[in-house]
Amino acid sequence: MGATLAKGHLEARVLSLVRKPSSLEPRVRDALILGAYEIGYLSTPIGVAVSQWVDAVGSTSPRAIGLANAVLRKLSPLRSEVLGARSRVVQGTLSVDDLELCSGLPEWLCARFLDERGSEASATIALGLAEAAPAWLVGVISDARMGVLEDAGLEPKAEALPGIWRLGNPARLESSHVLERGFCPEDLSAFEIALASVPKPGGSRLEVGVGRGTKALVAATLSSERGALGRFVCVDASAERVLEARDRFARAGLPATLVHGEGRDLEAHLGDERFSMVFVDAPCSGTGTMRRHPEIAWNLDPSSVEAPGHAPLPQLQLELLEEASRHVEEDGYLLYATCSALREENGQVVEAFLSGEAGSRFERAGLDELPVFAQLGKDAQDRLKADGFFGSEFSTKPVPEGPDLHYLAALRRVHA
Repeated sequence: MGATLAKGHLEARVLSLVRKPSSLEPRVRDALILGAYEIGYLSTPIGVAVSQWVDAVGSTSPRAIGLANAVLRKLSPLRSEVLGARSRVVQGTLSVDDLELCSGLPEWLCARFLDERGSEASATIALGLAEAAPAWLVGVISDARMGVLEDAGLEPKAEALPGIWRLGNPARLESSHVLERGFCPEDLSAFEIALASVPKPGGSRLEVGVGRGTKALVAATLSSERGALGRFVCVDASAERVLEARDRFARAGLPATLVHGEGRDLEAHLGDERFSMVFVDAPCSGTGTMRRHPEIAWNLDPSSVEAPGHAPLPQLQLELLEEASRHVEEDGYLLYATCSALREENGQVVEAFLSGEAGSRFERAGLDELPVFAQLGKDAQDRLKADGFFGSEFSTKPVPEGPDLHYLAALRRVHA
C-alpha cells in the first residue's frame, strides 16, 4: 500500500537510474519500485532490503539481476532524504517538497493541503498516511452487540456514540466471521455523518448515492430502535450496488425502497415526492480516505477537482445537490456529504448551490439542531460536538490515529 501511495515518486526515481527505461520489463520495474519503498520508507537494513529485492528480480528475470543490484544500491540515499523530510514535517518547518517526500503524494495535492488546511493539519495528514487506518465496526441488526466482538478476540472499545466499536485487534477480523453476524466496517467520521442523517421520529428519508448502504443502514437501525422508522428511499446509479444494499436491508430486517436510477433525474423515479430528510452522499475524489485507498493519489487528475462549473466532479456534485433539493419538504433538511479533503468538492459546492436559484429556498442549519441530537444521550451529543459537529459544516480534524477526512453541510428548506 505504501508503494502504491508513493508510486509516482518511486517510479520516477527508479527510471532515472535506468539507461533505457522503455526496455524495463513490467515485473522488474514493479519489484524495483517495491524495493525503493522498503529502502526509503521502512526500517529494514538497507543491505538486507537490496539483497531481498535483487533475489526477487532474479526469480522473475535472471538476466536483470545486475541491473537490479546497481539500481537498488544507488537508491540507498533515499532513506536519509525521507528521514530528513519527516523530521522537518514533525518540527513544523515543512515545505511542499517535504510533504511530497514524507507522504508520497503528488506535488499538487500537497500544495492544496498546505493552502487549505495549513501546516499543522497537513503535517498530521502526511505522517498519518504512513500508518494503518484504524478499524471500527458498526452494528446494523439488533443482535450486533459488543459481546460478540469480545468473544471473537477483536478487543473492541465502545465509543460514546451508539452502535460503533473501535477494534484493538483488527487482524482477527477476517477469521472471526463477525461480518456475517450483523457488523459492517465503517470509519468513525462516516458513522457520525450517518447519525446526522437520521430523520425526525417517523420522518421520511431519501438518500442519493447509497453505495453499499452502510450509512442508510445505520440511520434505519437507529430509527427502528427508537420505534419510529418512517419511509426510507435510497437511490444509486449502480445497479450492482443497489442489489447489494437491498440484500443487506433484507438481512437486517429493515424496510426500505432501493431504486436504481440517476441522481440527476430523481423525478423519473419519485415524481414530486418530498422527504423530511434528504441526504446526498456525493461521489467524490476520495482524497480523505487515502490510507485505505492509496491508489487515489496518483490516479486523480487535478483538473477533475477544480471549482464547480470548471471541473467534472464538483459540477456533478452541484447538479446532484440541486436535484435532491427539489425533494425536501418545507422545514426539512438537506445534507451534503463527501469523503474528500478538498474545499472545491466541499464548501465551494455548497456555496455555489446557495447562490443559485435552487439554493434560494434554503438556509444553513446548525448541525446540533438536527433531529438526531434529540434522540441521543448527552455523552453522544458531547462526543459529536467535540469532533466538530457545531455550526453548519463538519470537516474531520486530522489527528494522529484518527478517522478519515469527511465533510458534511446541513441546510434547511425555508420556502415552498
